[in-house]
Amino acid sequence: MASLTVGASAGAAEEAPMPSLDHLMYTDYEAVYEPAEDTYLLMDALAIDAPRLRSLRPSLSLEVGPGTGVVTACLSALLARGDGSGDGSG
Repeated sequence: MASLTVGASAGAAEEAPMPSLDHLMYTDYEAVYEPAEDTYLLMDALAIDAPRLRSLRPSLSLEVGPGTGVVTACLSALLARGDGSGDGSG
């Protein structure tokens, strides 16, 4: 999983993992929202707030929308980094 450098102006201490979209085909984007600027903005915010989110020890996350799930995958990886389970890649 590649990472996206985010939050430099806000002083974020980590990078948001950028989930691979290689499995999607061009025609898939007719049915789902293709990641755009707002997607990456939300991933930036999650990376900045990752330490606080980890401290809350969430057990459930819900992403509502017709997208690719890239935000949920990013959040999952960010949260996994703090629990000693590895690099959050799976």
